[in-house]
Amino acid sequence: EAAKAATTAQIRHRQMPQACRLTYVAGTFRVEFAAPQWAVAPGQALVLYEGEVCLGGGIIQREVSCHTPMQTEL
Repeated sequence: EAAKAATTAQIRHRQMPQACRLTYVAGTFRVEFAAPQWAVAPGQALVLYEGEVCLGGGIIQREVSCHTPMQTEL
């Protein structure tokens, strides 16, 4: 069973944190954004926040595009 948490994430340092849901399944984290994100690419960093507290981050391994929502695997 997957563990899920609602949080926010940033892909670019000047970007405002974006609402997302973090899911952990079988050793992989998946970030599902509430709104489509622009120009997400493997190799970029993604940082997770809860309010102003940095929870951690990772390197984007692949983008899973769909109409809504947009998903990224770390």
